[in-house]
Amino acid sequence: MRVHRSGYYQWLEKAISNREKENQKLLIQIKEAYKESNGIYDHRNILRDLKELGIHVNKKRVARLMSEAKLYSAGTYKGKPSSKAGPAHKAHKNHLQQCFRTEKPNDSWVSDITYIKTHEGYI
Repeated sequence: MRVHRSGYYQWLEKAISNREKENQKLLIQIKEAYKESNGIYDHRNILRDLKELGIHVNKKRVARLMSEAKLYSAGTYKGKPSSKAGPAHKAHKNHLQQCFRTEKPNDSWVSDITYIKTHEGYI
């Protein structure tokens, strides 16, 4: 790593900074609030809990400490959208030809399925 031996040992024996000590104490409070929420709270809700305890801290600091400790709120594990290669979907034949008159009940059924989400978008 091309680091001088004396520099390495100086870094190794260096005392922990005050900021790092504060971060360690704050992380303990964050973990307690996270545990009380059963892993649901994000950094905004944790920040609100800390403020109720009288601890004033920046939201970016809370978010950074949570990220470093791998504390994620519920619903943030979102994967990338994926699509599978293959043949295009074939549309079904239009048997009614837009003629919705029937001779008897339950002869033909019509429905709107535009609410169904697909990889191409909504149907």
